[in-house]
Amino acid sequence: MSYKPFKDFYYSISIKTKLIIVVCLLFTTPILLIGYFGYSNYEKIMTDKYMYYANTNVKELSSLITERIEGLHNFSMDMLYDTEIYEVHKNLLKNPTDVLTEFKLKRDLESYLRSLVFSRPEINLMAFQFKDKDEIYMATRHLVYQSSSTIPMNEMYKKSAGQPNLIHYFDMDNNKVNHIYFARVIYDRNDLQELGLVVFQVNKEYLFGILRDFLKNEFQNVYVYGEFQEELFRLELYDPKEQSKIKGEEYWIHDTIEPLDWKISVSISSQILLKEVRALSRMILLLCLATIPIFIVLINFLYADIFKPTHVLIQKMKEVEQGQIGVTLKSHRKDELGYLFKTFNQMSQKIEHLIDSVYKEQLALKNAEIKALQAQINPHFLYNTLETINWKAQLNGVDEISDMISALSEIMEANIDRENERFISLQSEIDYMDNYIFLIQKRFGSKIQVKKNIDAASMSVMIPKLIIQPLIENAIYHGIEPKGQGTVILNIALKEGIDAQNKVSLNKTLIIEVIDDGVGIPSIVLEDLKKKLKEKDGLSLSNTAYKKSKVGVINVQRRLQLIYGEPYGLTVESTEGEGTRIQMTLPIKDTD
Repeated sequence: MSYKPFKDFYYSISIKTKLIIVVCLLFTTPILLIGYFGYSNYEKIMTDKYMYYANTNVKELSSLITERIEGLHNFSMDMLYDTEIYEVHKNLLKNPTDVLTEFKLKRDLESYLRSLVFSRPEINLMAFQFKDKDEIYMATRHLVYQSSSTIPMNEMYKKSAGQPNLIHYFDMDNNKVNHIYFARVIYDRNDLQELGLVVFQVNKEYLFGILRDFLKNEFQNVYVYGEFQEELFRLELYDPKEQSKIKGEEYWIHDTIEPLDWKISVSISSQILLKEVRALSRMILLLCLATIPIFIVLINFLYADIFKPTHVLIQKMKEVEQGQIGVTLKSHRKDELGYLFKTFNQMSQKIEHLIDSVYKEQLALKNAEIKALQAQINPHFLYNTLETINWKAQLNGVDEISDMISALSEIMEANIDRENERFISLQSEIDYMDNYIFLIQKRFGSKIQVKKNIDAASMSVMIPKLIIQPLIENAIYHGIEPKGQGTVILNIALKEGIDAQNKVSLNKTLIIEVIDDGVGIPSIVLEDLKKKLKEKDGLSLSNTAYKKSKVGVINVQRRLQLIYGEPYGLTVESTEGEGTRIQMTLPIKDTD
């Protein structure tokens, strides 16, 4: 598949359009990705945490209901040890047909039952029926009369038959539980003969009201069912039918109420549970999308501030490219673009100046070449003449003059440079310097002493030609000669280079020191000299005497900077009246 059409399209649209597209992608892509995955993950975490919390609550509530049912069981057990029912039963057996006695016993027993009802807030009604008797003794919490015929005593009697424990019974009406009853058979403590059946109707709010108090969030419904799916309690805070219409997901929690095998079921609507989270996510997304126009405005401002001036600069550069000279830009900016405009103006003006002066420079170069060819004849002629004089001196036995002429001839030979050598060995440089010192000492005698401390291992190192003699000459003529006498010390040694910042070993360097005990350099001249040594064009000196005295040092520095660059070259230290120390640092490397 060829990508050229896409590349052509990409390069055809403007930078402004590219910026808008890139910023929109950079801004919306993370929002969509992070929003989608973050929101999904957050929904899952929130749902899981709430389900864990709700499941724990349901188990705790199930335990509380179980405790209340066990309390009813314990209450029924306590009645087995109460003497009131036994006494009534005993009196009935003594006078089974006495109406007055039966009335009093009925009053006493119902009074007893009423005291139990008011002592137990969870009980709405209590009733007792003796075995083989039709009479039902009943007490209620409410003042409204309730007929004993509404109590399903026969059904509960049948269900309790043979059951040693408390049983429960649901009074149903059209598949709806109206009342919940608990019943237990009472036996004689002495002979374990069945006396009758005690029944109490339980307040449903007492059993299940805690569900209403603790599970009342708008996104959950609560149901309690009997062992045969009889609905005992219902609390619907949202409409399940509406939930199915919007296709919202429902989560269910189930638990068992022991020991009756009742079931608690809690449904949780994810749609309602996450309603606020989803609304907040939508608001964040809308706010993020609403900021896109702001970014577009900022991009337009950025385009006008940066790219439009850049286009102007490009147009000016095209004008220069087409041959226009001296093109400049007017700008008062002080930022990076201002620096760029300033540099362009300087470059344009420099080009104009160079084009204007190139013709003159070419003429001057031609004249300099002619003069150089003419000047080259004189050193050769002088060298050949000195060789002839040396031959005549040897024939006449004047050895001292012959030695001086030989030394001068060696110096001339080095300066003529027949083989055009750029680098020579340190040994050759020392030989050349020795010839120079020989002639100097013939002139000054013992007034000038030269001491050499040279590392023998450095003699084979290749160095630029004629860089030591100018320093020796400078020390003699500008340091020792004004004083009248003195000593020049030449120290040469190899040194292992160390990068002080990174603590690593560098290439070896050659250290050459020329030290004299002459008159030294005045502090003002020394500072100017140091400044000139750092300049690229150190020969542009303002003082004629200064030119004559220090031009050799500056020439050596310029040569070293051109060959090796930073940080190699010369350093000068001097104290007026005490002397001068010049140190030269050279790298040791292949010079082929």
